[in-house]
Amino acid sequence: GWQYERAGGGLSDPKPGAGGADRLVQDLHRLLTEAGISGPTVLLGHSIAGLYIRAYAARYPHNLSGLVVVDGSTPLQEDRFPNELREEAQRYFMKIKWLEILGIVRAMGYCRHHEGLDDFTGKMIAENPCRASPFTAVLQENQSFMQARDETVGTGPFGYRPILIFSQDHPPAAPSQSSTQPDLETPKL
Repeated sequence: GWQYERAGGGLSDPKPGAGGADRLVQDLHRLLTEAGISGPTVLLGHSIAGLYIRAYAARYPHNLSGLVVVDGSTPLQEDRFPNELREEAQRYFMKIKWLEILGIVRAMGYCRHHEGLDDFTGKMIAENPCRASPFTAVLQENQSFMQARDETVGTGPFGYRPILIFSQDHPPAAPSQSSTQPDLETPKL
């Protein structure tokens, strides 16, 4: 199998400019084409990538045989979040970014090789949280969420392709996942 790293994530360099689902889908399709992967493929999306695989399914349905969504974002979820939660998330990401830029995380010893992993994986896991680019990418993604939402809100249904949705409710003290994702049908057993 293949794993796609969005710009700024993992070992990928950040990509300047506006994001959004359409741009990411074009990049992914170009990469699949250049790699000689014509499909049909199964796309797995976690979190915001739930929006991205919806956009891909709408634009390139002939390349897909199915979708797997793991705690995926949905186009309307932000409408259900209180403003305080959105503002707190922005402040949190800015704090983390500055901790990385100032080297505080590295100084605290979080950037060391993890035991029991091969050299490449251990180095990637150790260094990823100690670079500013993943946090910059997350901030850019968060800021372009509304654009991605607008680009995907009208997508679907996706025909007879299998779609697996994995989601876990949070403890009762937190808002339940089902309250933030009512546009996903609950399976009936």
